[in-house]
Amino acid sequence: MLLLEDHRGATPLVSSAAPAVYMGALTAGRLIVQALPRIPLKVMYLVAGVGGGAGIALAGLGGTVLISMVGFAVTGLALGPLVPALLSRSAADDPSGTLVWGVSTISYTGFVVSPLLVAGLSGWLGLPVALAALGLLGLPLVARFAVERS
Repeated sequence: MLLLEDHRGATPLVSSAAPAVYMGALTAGRLIVQALPRIPLKVMYLVAGVGGGAGIALAGLGGTVLISMVGFAVTGLALGPLVPALLSRSAADDPSGTLVWGVSTISYTGFVVSPLLVAGLSGWLGLPVALAALGLLGLPLVARFAVERS
């Protein structure tokens, strides 16, 4: 990752571990939630919004390789359980599949657009701040937590 190599002084080998740290934490988050008693979707909105937003901000603004890696791990842990829970809830609430299609489309669009957003912002703000700015995308999830009825 350019952030770790160019802004934190990490070697290419260490910086290449960042996606694995994120994906490993994403998987761990999903497995942990599966092992726990049912967690309300409302709580998952809050955890994903606050934890995911704070984690990616920490990854971008953390001053060391270790702090940035912790930020990527926190982001994965917080976001991991939400998408499967949303897909499950969508499938249960709409047998036609329209909600599942919508949730999938939005999540994949975010996956494709977020690197372009960071690239565009990094020319203006610098890469660390541009990456941290992705944390603001957690605010709609926090807002959803505030208005969700349970």
